[in-house]
Parts: sequence; structure tokens; C-alpha cells
Amino acid sequence: MPRFAAPDPRSLPRRTRLRDLAYIWLRYWIRHGRPPRLFVPRRFSEKLQWRKLFDLDPRHTALCDKLALRDFLADRVGTDMSVPLLWHGASPEEIPFDDFVVPYVLKCNHGNAMNVFIDEPRAVDRAAVRAKVARWLARNHGRSHVEPGHIGIVPRIMVEAMLREADGRPPREYKVFVFAGKAALIAVRINVDHLVHSNLHVLPDWTPTPLRLDTPLYEGPMPERPAAFDRIVSIAETVAAGFDHLRVDFLECQGRLHLGEVSLYPQSGMVPLSPDSFDFRLGELWPLPGSRCRAIAAIVGWR
Repeated sequence: MPRFAAPDPRSLPRRTRLRDLAYIWLRYWIRHGRPPRLFVPRRFSEKLQWRKLFDLDPRHTALCDKLALRDFLADRVGTDMSVPLLWHGASPEEIPFDDFVVPYVLKCNHGNAMNVFIDEPRAVDRAAVRAKVARWLARNHGRSHVEPGHIGIVPRIMVEAMLREADGRPPREYKVFVFAGKAALIAVRINVDHLVHSNLHVLPDWTPTPLRLDTPLYEGPMPERPAAFDRIVSIAETVAAGFDHLRVDFLECQGRLHLGEVSLYPQSGMVPLSPDSFDFRLGELWPLPGSRCRAIAAIVGWR
């Protein structure tokens, strides 16, 4: 298995941090309808902004780099749960379309929402795909969203096998929110197809919650507790050990679990939680001792 090195984000140039602070403060106010408490945050969404501005943990770049993440996950839980990697490279012109005979997902390692789902490899518009990927490679997701974990990633192209159930449906997804080593909330993504889905948020005992984020709330009958649910929670806590907060994502396909991504900045903290009480509830679970002093120290370090 190849090893993918990630640079230390603290050694990389960034645009002016004071401009970042002003940008986040204003964008948060516009999205949430209130100014954020950036130095002594209480809400989950505010603590995500604090992380973006003041937490330059050098491990974050490896977690945000979808290629380097594979090594991180392999070191923690082994390689058996990784989605098969079919190819990776640096240039759209190098993509070996003729080598892929099964449905696959083409993506970039350095940002979010950079996926092309290829259901019929023989019918793919290669020129259009190459043009889209070229645009993605030229974009710095970390700078545009002020997410420092993404800034230092060397952009690469990845091709992974597309997971699908026997009837062709996409796999079910589980996104586990882990705080201080303990899973507190699990988003169950119930897919109809690649574009249509709904979310059900449950507690670790499979109790449903009314939480709504950026997708429609699942309103169907309560699904049965998955046989692998306890294992999902346990693995997520293993992956997130040593971090104050991570979201660990899983795919369940044809009875087998696969690790997906690890998110440091879910929805960049810019999507309001409904009901609003969950913003405080999750924020209380995220320990940020000395947040004001650590923020001031980070600002001093910017100079």
C-alpha cells in the first residue's frame, strides 16, 4: 500500500489571518443571523469557527487529505475497511479511463464536493471530466473556506471503486460525531440515489433525535438498529482517539463496513442546526479549555 505524506500546515503561507477572522465573523452572522463568539465559543458551530481560526494542529492536514488519510486510518484500524483505490495521479491527462471496467468514483483529495460518479465507464465524456477535474485542481478549498487543514494539501486525483448494493442502490452512510473520545451523535444517511437522500440523527443507543442539518429530515418508519452499529461506534472512537472532536464517516454496503472520510469542519460550521438547542448541546460536549488564551496566542503567532 502506498504511503502519502502530508505537509505541516504551520510551515505553509496563508493569507492575512485578520482578514480570515473578519471574513468568518461576517459570514457566520449572515448564515446564522447572529454574531459568533469566536474567542470563548459555546455553540458547536462557534467552536468550528474557533478551530478554523486558531487550531493549527499539524495532524489536521493528513486528516483532510483523502490520500494521506488512508495511511492514518490504516495505522489505527488496518487496511481492510478502506474503499478500494483504483488509481491516483496528478494530471487530468493521465487518467487511464480504459483501465476502469466497473463503476467508479473519480474525486480530488484536497476538498469537498469534488466527485464524479461514473456508472457506465464506456460512455463517459472524457473531455468534460478532464475539464472539470482541472478546475478542481486549480481551486484551494482551504483558502476559500478558511479551513487550514486543507490549505497545504498537494492536489491529486483519485479513483475509487463505486460501492453499491446488489439492487444498484448506493450504500447507507453513518457519520459519527466523536467528542473527547466518545461518540455522541450519529447521522444515518438514507440514500435513494447519488443525489437524493435524507438524514436521521440518532444517539449511541439508537434513540432518534429531531436534529435537522443541511438535508431533508428522514420521515419514514424508524429503521432497525443495524447489526454493525456497536462496531461502527467503537471504530469511530478508535479513529478519533486523541482529538477533541472528529466526525468519522462509514459506508455500509452488502453487509460490509468501509471507512469513508474524517471531517474536521462539518458543513464548515455555517449550516444552522435545528432545533437550535442542539448547537449548544453538542458544543457542551466539545472541550476547549483555555480557548481565549489559546486564541490570543495564535494571533500573536500570526505575526
